[in-house]
Amino acid sequence: MAEDLIAAHRVGRVRVAMGRASGYFGPRGVTSAMGDRVFRRILAGKRPQVMGDADQLHSYSYVPDIADGLATLGLDDRADGQTWHLPVAGPLTTRAFIERICEVAGTQVVPSTMSRSMVGLVGMFNPTVRELKEMLYEFEEPFVVDSSAFETAFGMHATRLEVAIPRTVEWFRSVE
Repeated sequence: MAEDLIAAHRVGRVRVAMGRASGYFGPRGVTSAMGDRVFRRILAGKRPQVMGDADQLHSYSYVPDIADGLATLGLDDRADGQTWHLPVAGPLTTRAFIERICEVAGTQVVPSTMSRSMVGLVGMFNPTVRELKEMLYEFEEPFVVDSSAFETAFGMHATRLEVAIPRTVEWFRSVE
């Protein structure tokens, strides 16, 4: 689909700029890999459930940064005809990400990890997990995204995790 869109852009049928985000979290990000299964469970004092290897590096995208980045791409002609990695915070392990959430939430829990076979089994009964299975590779090996081209072109940077995680915890608490 991406190739078809770029081809249509090149012949002038449509204006296209694509933005790609990494695994996301943030307000209203309840069905993401870091949504209800992580933030909500931590706030309830339960073990967060993560897929793959919690000790692999991963880049996480904050929902408001994704929204701002997509708006930027839609409004700036310099974005046209290209695919951009939207602003993303520097990589850290999923375990470290969870530890930061726990610090903000004032709790301490150890993540429960699901292997590929467990994700397949749970996915038979849980449609959200079933959808996440195709993205499992992102959590089985390092998944590091470089958004420096976007940052240089448009002057927008990812929200620091020290800001984004507390805002996300606050949002999840507000909708309990």
